[in-house]
Amino acid sequence: MPPTFNYLVCGSLPLAQALAVHPDYLLRNEIIEYMQERWLTLTNEGHSFIVAGMLRDRMFETALEKLEYMAHQGIYIHPWLYDKAVYMLCDVGEIEEAYQIMRNRQNSGGRDISPVLWSYLLDVASKSCHVRG
Repeated sequence: MPPTFNYLVCGSLPLAQALAVHPDYLLRNEIIEYMQERWLTLTNEGHSFIVAGMLRDRMFETALEKLEYMAHQGIYIHPWLYDKAVYMLCDVGEIEEAYQIMRNRQNSGGRDISPVLWSYLLDVASKSCHVRG
């Protein structure tokens, strides 16, 4: 391994930030697997950046699974990450998934949900004539 890679792996937050914007998702997955094999852990922020990268790459199912994993493990999920997931899911017409994130966030004590985000979700749902079923 090149010395730069070892530094990035040991300081997992800079690595996670870089992976979030890296265009090669295969490389991102390879590096995450490498870290797991070596028992290197990510910080809360690191997990958030990894999910942000998955959302950016429109890997919604994988990102939602990771969010669920984070919630079950008690890993803090930043409000900005929830917001990003809801906006992106709404943009691709996944209204039910976006709504479920909002409900889970609210049920887990999320009092910091923006009224603007609720309005956006309702607006997108009404434009698509989406009725919860």
